[in-house]
Amino acid sequence: MNRIIRMLGVDKAIRYVIFGKIISVLTGLLLIMLISHHLSKDAQGYYYTFNSVVALQIIF
Repeated sequence: MNRIIRMLGVDKAIRYVIFGKIISVLTGLLLIMLISHHLSKDAQGYYYTFNSVVALQIIF
């Protein structure tokens, strides 16, 4: 495994980035499960609407 990683040119910094992306995906999935389980349909609508508005604000 280490030989393959070295052949691909994956160094310590790239491993940290990959690890961070994996953590982001896992926490995103956990957040989706928690939101769907603990928030009502109306509260979910407000949550996702607010997040969409914030995402648009970041772009523009």
